[in-house]
Amino acid sequence: MRSPLAYLLLTRLKNQVLSWLKSPAKLLYLLFIGAMLTMVVFSGRPDTAMNPARRDIRELTAGLFALYLLLFVLLARRGFGQGASLFRLADVNLIFAAPFRPRSVLFFGLIQQMGQSLLLGLFLLYQFGWMRQLYGVSLPALLVILFGYALTVFSAQLTAMVLYSLTSGNDRIHTGLKFAFYGLLVGYGGYVLIRLLADPEHVLDVLVTAGNSTTTRLFPVAGWISALVAGFVMKDRWLALAGFAACLAFLGLLVITVTRVRQDFYEDVLLTTESNHNAITARKEGRLEDAAPRRVRLGKVGLNKGSGASAFYFKHVVENRRSRVLLLSGQSLIFIVMVLAVSFFMREIGLLGVFAFSSYIQIFSVSLGRLNRELLKPYIYLVPEPPFAKLLHSLRESLGSFFIEAALLFVPLALLLRASPLSCALCILARVSYAYLFTAGNLLTERIFGAGTSKVLIFFFYFLLLTFLALPGIVLAFLAGTETGALLALLGANVPVALLVLFLCRNILQTAELNNR
Repeated sequence: MRSPLAYLLLTRLKNQVLSWLKSPAKLLYLLFIGAMLTMVVFSGRPDTAMNPARRDIRELTAGLFALYLLLFVLLARRGFGQGASLFRLADVNLIFAAPFRPRSVLFFGLIQQMGQSLLLGLFLLYQFGWMRQLYGVSLPALLVILFGYALTVFSAQLTAMVLYSLTSGNDRIHTGLKFAFYGLLVGYGGYVLIRLLADPEHVLDVLVTAGNSTTTRLFPVAGWISALVAGFVMKDRWLALAGFAACLAFLGLLVITVTRVRQDFYEDVLLTTESNHNAITARKEGRLEDAAPRRVRLGKVGLNKGSGASAFYFKHVVENRRSRVLLLSGQSLIFIVMVLAVSFFMREIGLLGVFAFSSYIQIFSVSLGRLNRELLKPYIYLVPEPPFAKLLHSLRESLGSFFIEAALLFVPLALLLRASPLSCALCILARVSYAYLFTAGNLLTERIFGAGTSKVLIFFFYFLLLTFLALPGIVLAFLAGTETGALLALLGANVPVALLVLFLCRNILQTAELNNR
């Protein structure tokens, strides 16, 4: 092969495939994912005659614009801080030192990042069932939606790299670009707010119209990508071509900026790549203090309260205060906004359907909780206190957060779905019960596997275990017949199951070796 970089890309892809085939755990997990994906793709009702009540496709395109915009902002804003990198540390050590032209190396990183972006968006394929039933989305249209997601991630990563290259070492440019970045978002938010104030009685219609307006289509990056997707879905060829051309022009401008304006982009990438690699390595080895961000909002320092096992409760309270935005952490707010946005377009399935979807998303939010991160540190094992007391005080901190998160989620949903106050209160209590049920599942997984097993196998077993723990509540909810009875059944089944699992795992904090079996 004439190009060494192309050979490296193909060889890396081949080795990745071989690693899947040679690992039974990875192969089993891939087969499971493939089977679930096949079931999703070939299930549902594709015939319009069997499901004539299609919703307006503009609702979906407006929601996709919101998803692309949120994703782009969260990733691109990293360029004002630590920056983003298209390379791994192995690439820095091997390729940067080789006699390749910087432009060829940059395109190597771009192609590599594009493949990773496509993999990140595979979860969208599992949304095919409800998209087809509600909006009549075809499989090619779903693939275009996936391509739009990958293009958003790719554009955001490259934008963050360019922003970091332009603003590092120049406070004036840093302030100007940051003001323009956030000013554009505030301006668009004002545009949507003005339209809402003009017609406050038809919120959904206003948001759908604003999400498909010319102003939205002209909004940088997210608007162009949503125009590409909307043009394909609604069979508007010129709209799709205009969005695709705008995205290509923007990406070309970013590449020219990196290659022509800053020929020494190696130095800009090096620090970011090394920092990302050190953070990933620290997480794998349990050294979370080395994986922490450089800037931490301290505020008031010290515990000033608590002794023995209760010190962990106050420690987690302080850590939550430093990481939260308003009442909750940033990741919790993102999960809430995502559930509210999806539920807004799926409200026909009713309160129980929305609750089921929010519980599925809750699996991922609970897995990122404070206790799971504490288990990777040695301190909670070294404190000479009863292990069950340490576990209870660690769980005590999450009670308030779970209730606040549930209230912020289901009070707006109850207003949207016109549910009764009793149903809203039961949804809040049932969501808290699911939070502790999933936490108990995390502890049981750690108790069985510890840290020395394949992460892929643990991930596969984790979902099977959570399904088994939640099965009694699901069966009783189906037998209940009514909405109130189903929520009471979930609450009544989840609480004893969670308490039983927590009691069985009461000695998990006795020694670190016990947890690593």
